[in-house]
Amino acid sequence: MKKLKQAGYIAAAILFSLSACKKSESVAVKEEKLPKTKPGTNNQVLWTDFMNDGFDTGWTQDVENGGSWWLQTSTGINWAIVHNTTPNVKGRAEVSRRLTYYTGVDKTVIVKGKFKLETTADGFTNTGGWILQTMAWSFTAPSGKKEYKPLVVARMLPNALEYLVYDYVWDAGGNPVVKSGFPIVRTVSAANMLGQTVELALTIKFSNTSAGSVRANLNGTNVTAANYDGITYPTIFPTANQQIQWKGGNYPSYPGTAHSKIGVFYLYTDQAQ
Repeated sequence: MKKLKQAGYIAAAILFSLSACKKSESVAVKEEKLPKTKPGTNNQVLWTDFMNDGFDTGWTQDVENGGSWWLQTSTGINWAIVHNTTPNVKGRAEVSRRLTYYTGVDKTVIVKGKFKLETTADGFTNTGGWILQTMAWSFTAPSGKKEYKPLVVARMLPNALEYLVYDYVWDAGGNPVVKSGFPIVRTVSAANMLGQTVELALTIKFSNTSAGSVRANLNGTNVTAANYDGITYPTIFPTANQQIQWKGGNYPSYPGTAHSKIGVFYLYTDQAQ
């Protein structure tokens, strides 16, 4: 099995000390026998999808404009591939599911994954893209339109690993537009990423006040130089049990021609799934 739906603190220690994403059959059997806990108890709730045997039930695949997934069983990598040549659109190869809900009360969550930026994108220069997204999901703007907007996003580019924090204002038509000065970009690593494999964890405190924060951990080390403190959930967005979605995979940062190949070993959250 590739899922840890509900496990105790011992499993948490095991998870965060993993040096490889693929579990042996014996470990999988052992994990199935761990006692179950319920959300809201004192025990940590864990959820992981090791993608070396495909996607867990519950993921929605978002594939469009030259996007595709390729499960390479020999390496245990699920490759998110984009070859988009259509102007004014973005290609994507992602999976998404509910992360949590925001009720106006500060809430801290962890999203984590292990990714590889291939040296080339099947013969093209690899431009990279977004690898982890958190999004305010399906809310109605004053214009009456349904909206889906990124909140905190990580991206892996040929020369940098970064995350972005978004904030929004309403435009004259009642639609959300990115607030001046945003997105705020924090650099986790300014190095060559081509051919590199990284484990990135983002600890996000969702807040519509300055008490919000983002903390990045790269390959087991906290990157304090990339700390962000401030609003992480826009004050204009709904707070009545508003769904926050999370995504993993490959989403180029700009419309138009983009060739990108990003491997996903696993995706993790500490939120019950």
